[in-house]
Amino acid sequence: MGSKKEKDLLDLFYRDRVKITWKNLGEHALGMYETPLDALDILAKYSSLLRKAAPGTYALCDLIETERKKSGKKVNKIIDENLEKFCILLRVNYKNVSPSLSEMQKNPKLKTAAKGKLDRQLVINRIVERHRRLVKKNKSEFKNYQKKDKKTKALNKLLLNKSLKK
Repeated sequence: MGSKKEKDLLDLFYRDRVKITWKNLGEHALGMYETPLDALDILAKYSSLLRKAAPGTYALCDLIETERKKSGKKVNKIIDENLEKFCILLRVNYKNVSPSLSEMQKNPKLKTAAKGKLDRQLVINRIVERHRRLVKKNKSEFKNYQKKDKKTKALNKLLLNKSLKK
């Protein structure tokens, strides 16, 4: 049944001489897929661009993993302690992140200062998810990065240390 639909669409495209480009992809995807998520899944499956992690993600995960191996702490605790460093790689301004709940309980003045800022735990969760997607799900890709890209790792750490000193 699905293959007949594909043949019909290809036949119609051939007859109409429709050339599918990035500009008209959305219009044609409406007829091919039932939901937008189906279309995005296909794009993600066959696209080399959508599979790649954000540039800072490799450095972020590498820093988390080295710290985890040194100290033996859980990922969430490591991220909470080093959030200022990790916000740089996440491209989030650390000044816009609210303080932790324990800090707000110790100092009630921080509660008023935290209004309008990003929730700290949501930022930590974003980092944990990036770590999980790269280190846990794409283990081989991350191991290749750790083995091959020693120069890149050193450069990332150097840039991170310089940006923290500013």
